[in-house]
Amino acid sequence: LEAGTGPPGVLLHGTAIDSASLSFGPSLPGLAEQRHVMALDWPGYGLSERPGVPMSMEEYVALLAAFLDAKGLAGAHLAGFSMGGAVALGLALRAPGRVRSLTLIGSYGHDARVPVPEAERSFVAWLRGEMRPFSLGTSFEAQLAEVAVPTLLVHGRNDRVVSWRKAARASERIPGARLVVVPGCGHWVPREAPEVFRSELLGFTADA
Repeated sequence: LEAGTGPPGVLLHGTAIDSASLSFGPSLPGLAEQRHVMALDWPGYGLSERPGVPMSMEEYVALLAAFLDAKGLAGAHLAGFSMGGAVALGLALRAPGRVRSLTLIGSYGHDARVPVPEAERSFVAWLRGEMRPFSLGTSFEAQLAEVAVPTLLVHGRNDRVVSWRKAARASERIPGARLVVVPGCGHWVPREAPEVFRSELLGFTADA
């Protein structure tokens, strides 16, 4: 999906039943009034073809970099939801010069612990290749202090997939990070609280 003019922003959806249009379709017109907004479907989601083999997190990060190359973007504002947040965080650590700002929405990847109440079926289905006996395969927790781009974390207080407390811990470790906890909201902030998502993203990226 693509619309608008102005500073480029790339929206990255999550896993399970998600797609670019499902998470970000309702917000695209409002964001496009002030940004050149792009929302891609990961391989196997939405309108994208399925990959021949399961993709690793490193492959998702490489794919995001290749997408920026294909769009002719030296850098962009990245906003990632759930799994998409982990991919955005991975690129910010790997190639910070390509990330103008980083917005993590109900993001996976900044904490390796998996408390049992948070392991819902749809989440675990995607994590089959990620699961370890007491941790997750992808965690950038040890590298959070190295994040060198402006970072906003937006998290639903009632999120049962990834607890808002994980985002709070991550915000304390990422230099200069800002945390917004949305009351009465679960994991899917872009759909449950689209006005909050749009206003926070536009406000945060206004000067970045």
